[in-house]
Amino acid sequence: LPKETHLEEKRICLTPDAVAALTSQGHRIVIETGAGDGSNYTDQEYSDAGAKISYDIKEAYACNIILKVEPPTIDEIAFINPQSVLFSALQLKTQKKPYFETLAQKRITAIAFDYIR
Repeated sequence: LPKETHLEEKRICLTPDAVAALTSQGHRIVIETGAGDGSNYTDQEYSDAGAKISYDIKEAYACNIILKVEPPTIDEIAFINPQSVLFSALQLKTQKKPYFETLAQKRITAIAFDYIR
């Protein structure tokens, strides 16, 4: 879970309770420091729930599955490892062709949760 960078974006994809549920099933969660601040969740709450708090943006993007509220920027996509899975509101209608080419070049499976019913 990288920290959201879009202006006025305060949401985060997982609450500390959700992190606890996932880590209790053996999943490893990495959260960039301060990612929950806008939603009033502290790094300590996430750490207590079993997440690793990362002070390195690259480490947050280096996971096999990335969860973001806002679509990652082209610069953020550069941090994502090839063949990773991205869950995000991709805002498909507002993105330009180079955005999708960048995702495709890295073979990133991008799931637009704004289209999941």
